[in-house]
Amino acid sequence: MLLHGFAEGPRPTRAAVWHPATGTLAATAGPIWAWDISAGNQVLRRIDQTGATTPSACIDLVPAGSTLPVGPTGVCAPELTRFIAGRVSPDGQWITLTRPTTDGLTTVLIAAADLRAGRWQPRVLDGPVGLTAFWDTATTFVAYHTALVADNTVPQRCDTSGHCTPVDVPDGVTNVRPVPRSG
Repeated sequence: MLLHGFAEGPRPTRAAVWHPATGTLAATAGPIWAWDISAGNQVLRRIDQTGATTPSACIDLVPAGSTLPVGPTGVCAPELTRFIAGRVSPDGQWITLTRPTTDGLTTVLIAAADLRAGRWQPRVLDGPVGLTAFWDTATTFVAYHTALVADNTVPQRCDTSGHCTPVDVPDGVTNVRPVPRSG
């Protein structure tokens, strides 16, 4: 189970992985952006590199073992400091990353293998997708146009090819909030 501190607004906090079977807790020494954990215990995280002249960040999917790696692995670049949220597919093969724009939020899709190899090759989604709510299968996820669910906001269901379609909503139903299935 991934644990991270509560922050007012998007910013890094201390994080930990708790292993319920053993009762062990693996905490980070400092603040990180801990966003999500796959079914295979891979943690999606961002590490900020603040000591350089130009701030940079590294985003990677790392194993949650007896410790939570916080080194500069994956893809590292100044533009990655703009990403404030991420979700990983249940099988750990795909990642969505979200960043603010002048119009709200936008999300990109990237293969986990590209991150691990240090390649930044995101796929742009063909719909106005702002924030990933959850992955509903290994290759599809549900997302919103914006960060907030408001009247007449229709969720989108997107796949790993980058194609998004609106979720069918019954007439007269507003403020739709899809609920992920457990198990």
